[in-house]
Amino acid sequence: MQDMYCGSGGMKPEMFRKLRNTLLLFNISITGIVILAAFGTIYWITSSSIQADIHAKLYNVPQIEFSGGGGASLSAQVQDSDSLDTESQIVINASEMFSLETDSAGKLVEIYSALELPETAYEPAARQALTLKNSSSLIHWQGKQWRCRIVAVQEAAEGSAKEDASLAKQRLRITFLDVTDSYKTLNALRNTLLAVGAAVLFLLAAISFFFANRAIRPVIEAWAKQKQFVSDASHELKTPLSIVNANLGVLLENRSETVGSQLKWLEYIQAGTDRMTKLIYDLLALARMEDSSRQPQARTFDLSHTVEEVLSTFEAAIILKNITLTQSGVPQAIVKEDEERIRHLLQILVDNAVKYVDEGGEIHVSVTRIKSRVQFEITNTGEGIGQEELPKVFDRFYRTDSSRTYESGSFGLGLAIAKSIVEQAGGSIAVQSKAGQTAFMFTLKLQ
Repeated sequence: MQDMYCGSGGMKPEMFRKLRNTLLLFNISITGIVILAAFGTIYWITSSSIQADIHAKLYNVPQIEFSGGGGASLSAQVQDSDSLDTESQIVINASEMFSLETDSAGKLVEIYSALELPETAYEPAARQALTLKNSSSLIHWQGKQWRCRIVAVQEAAEGSAKEDASLAKQRLRITFLDVTDSYKTLNALRNTLLAVGAAVLFLLAAISFFFANRAIRPVIEAWAKQKQFVSDASHELKTPLSIVNANLGVLLENRSETVGSQLKWLEYIQAGTDRMTKLIYDLLALARMEDSSRQPQARTFDLSHTVEEVLSTFEAAIILKNITLTQSGVPQAIVKEDEERIRHLLQILVDNAVKYVDEGGEIHVSVTRIKSRVQFEITNTGEGIGQEELPKVFDRFYRTDSSRTYESGSFGLGLAIAKSIVEQAGGSIAVQSKAGQTAFMFTLKLQ
């Protein structure tokens, strides 16, 4: 990227670097937010599902009784909270759940468990459970994580004898559910999402860096062209202004002379001002062509007829250089475009061909149909354009021979204007050249 900055002629590389970094930061931020939202949603859905499963096992099993060994299963009919008529089956491994009953002092009274542990091993579990502040808290016991539910015995022992009611009210039943595997699953999912998210973000950062560099490349090129354009325009204006100033100096030194005797200097001044006027008009025309807010005045006309009219205006120049002009193609080619702009385009291309054709050379003009498009092509004999120069011929102020084009009054803007006209019309323009022959062609949509 640094090479591209340097290749742009020392054009404020820091400004482009800041622009690239801004685009990169914006893209990574948006991508990061999307990834965070997507992965967060996945984690939340999974967590909610696991928590709902834990809640169903812990709160919807009304009674736990163990009669088998450690491998036995516990099942209970659970009513759906939304519909009393709907029932579902919850199956719990006996090793996942156990219950304890304590008196008001927290002393163990009953143990309902399929775990083969001494009674004293359950006391730490009961003490931890009784100190919990909410039912979603976890206790750590026997190297595992457990969720607890604490209820008064009468709630769990509904229907007990009246004579035992006073005793039941003094007891608490603590139900324990092993949630180790569930939380391991959540932790594994979280770690996976974090790792994948970081990897994706890193990869997207690298991709974004690449595309951010590509995105600002047109800006850099536009900056370079603008800087070159200003430099070229200044240079083109400098020469005629120097001529005008020099000749004005001569006139001022000879104030006593008559106008007739100073006519030579006045003609030089006239030539300089004419050259500046032409340059300014060309610049204005180019600016108008590239102004997207200006809509062309499209209407239907015959391109072949317009070509005939444009060629007729160059008849004197063609005769003067003893040029052989030939034509071919369709008699009619109806298009719907801005006729004045297309006429200007044709004038540029014909003028270019007449200007650079060799003395006594040939110019061939053709208008042909290619499917739904019409193609105009003008070919002239002459010196031709070098292959290394062909990609530059439509650039502003580009001239293959500065000395010749200066004498002819060319600024290298005509072909740039021609390209703008064709592109605004939705067509394409190209140039081909080989030793002794050059051809310009453009295509437009047929009506």
